[in-house]
Amino acid sequence: MNRTTALAVLLTATAWQLAAAETKRETMDRGVRTAIAEFQGTVRLYARNLDTGETYGIGENEKVRTASTIKLPIMVAAFRAVADGRANWDETITLREQDKVTGSGVLREFSNGLKLPMRDVVRMMIVVSDNTAANMVIERITADAVNAEMDRYGLAATRCMRKVLGDGKALKDPSGFSAAGKLPENQRYGLGP
Repeated sequence: MNRTTALAVLLTATAWQLAAAETKRETMDRGVRTAIAEFQGTVRLYARNLDTGETYGIGENEKVRTASTIKLPIMVAAFRAVADGRANWDETITLREQDKVTGSGVLREFSNGLKLPMRDVVRMMIVVSDNTAANMVIERITADAVNAEMDRYGLAATRCMRKVLGDGKALKDPSGFSAAGKLPENQRYGLGP
């Protein structure tokens, strides 16, 4: 086989592999878009293959409200606070009326003054998406600490602006603002004071 033929075979094989890879991506994209087509809301998505670095997104650069997904950064910041010695999993956090909000979770049904280990409050926040538990953790570690932890991971656009207000039926007054929550550009989203 001469060099020209070998090069032609190599280029053909490479082109075929690239075309197959593109076809897989197009197939995935079509599947994702089909899955979300009937959804009544707006979908934003970003995913990264940690092995290859390949990314996929739909409106991935647009700002959105975090809703309960902010509880993951809150949890990460709680782990950091414990690792740095600023908090302890066994320290108790006291349930207060001002922490209770409507929406998901059960802690709002418990008596004021209940003392729970931070470990259990974080678990309630994650396992049952407890809004009151989220407020208790934010009160303990602060929204600014959550934002600082997100900055450590290069997620500067992920911000904890304030405590959870509730599910929209019986909202609490905003409180527990972070520095980011006080910025004028965030007030247009209804997030600032």
